[in-house]
Amino acid sequence: MSAFEFLGNLVSTMLAGIQEFWKNHGEKVLAVLNFFWEAIKMQLNLVFESIFIIIQFALDTIKGIWEIFAGIFTGDWSRIWGGVKQIFAGVWNVIKNTVRAVLDGIRTFIKNVF
Repeated sequence: MSAFEFLGNLVSTMLAGIQEFWKNHGEKVLAVLNFFWEAIKMQLNLVFESIFIIIQFALDTIKGIWEIFAGIFTGDWSRIWGGVKQIFAGVWNVIKNTVRAVLDGIRTFIKNVF
């Protein structure tokens, strides 16, 4: 028996074993992979939502600070107050959106598991 015949028989036997395994357990493997894929998608969604929340907070804060300084230099007290409100609205939005994202993640996890 030559080396090529040996390798051919080895590969053929391995492929037959893989085919038999897939025939017997393929659905289970796909179910497990699907479960992990859904978990990964959920985590990625939470990460991107968190990044969006942080960027939105930073923009709201910068805009609020801008309004405060612009109000100080122009003597426009209502503009200063608007800037303060914008900063606190940004803080509130971060809290609200973070809680919503966490609850959505928990809801999705429970839905996928059960």
